[in-house]
Amino acid sequence: MAKGAKGDSGGLFSRQLDLRIAAVAIVVTIAICTGLYITFTKEPPPIITPPSPEEATEKVLFGTMERVVLAFQTGSKAPKTLAELPLHSNPQNNITADGWGNPVGMKVTGGGNRYIVEVRSYGPDAIAATNDDIVVNGHVDKDPSGLYFLGSAEKKAN
Repeated sequence: MAKGAKGDSGGLFSRQLDLRIAAVAIVVTIAICTGLYITFTKEPPPIITPPSPEEATEKVLFGTMERVVLAFQTGSKAPKTLAELPLHSNPQNNITADGWGNPVGMKVTGGGNRYIVEVRSYGPDAIAATNDDIVVNGHVDKDPSGLYFLGSAEKKAN
């Protein structure tokens, strides 16, 4: 068929329109495939598991032990109650309830250059001196310059 003859439906313009439609279709296909690739290949967010009551309790007990050392460093006498302990700069160390929501206990004995510290959770039954208690024992020592430090602290096995 000759150029411009009857039956030619647009010629060059028609082919350019077909190429534009094909180009748009290719771009859309690439965009969809890229979106699907990104959606299905990215890593899922990590699952954060809250600590068990036992783990939360251990953190509270060791945090309380740090506050006892802080009390010695900032005061001149052994603390007798949790209320006498200074606040720690880490708010999580200021918690005084165990993983079951029960208050923890503290006992400080000794004197001079060494104090023995016991921080205790009464466990899920909230009864003292039963097998489910969680206890952290430690000692706070005074060095020759007069500075107090935590000599050791460890969880006592029941």
